[in-house]
Amino acid sequence: MDIFCNALLYLPFFVSVFGAITLLFRWKKSSRPQHVWAVFLLILIPSTFSWGIIFSDMQYYAFYYKLYMLDITCMLLNFPLIFLYFRALTNPKLFTWRQYIWLAPGVAIGAVIAFLFLLMGEEQSI
Repeated sequence: MDIFCNALLYLPFFVSVFGAITLLFRWKKSSRPQHVWAVFLLILIPSTFSWGIIFSDMQYYAFYYKLYMLDITCMLLNFPLIFLYFRALTNPKLFTWRQYIWLAPGVAIGAVIAFLFLLMGEEQSI
């Protein structure tokens, strides 16, 4: 039963890795929405891996706050990437560099959270 549970926990991770590898091998032939989706899957990989570890029965609690920093940063980057994906699908000609500014809040909030966790120290963060 433990093998089945771990397989279900890590299934999103393996789907994300397989999808990203598939899209990266076809990078030259892909369109702009497929490029954005490949970047989305690459950023989703650390999140799904951390979900699998968090929901499994791991007893090493000092590792959780490090996973939390990674998960928060990646999840905050995923929402703008979904917006950019739909933007690229519906209007590919108006896709400019200014659209990438949507990623800045996720990076900034993730950096602030990481700085605060590191400032608190490992004992207080746990």
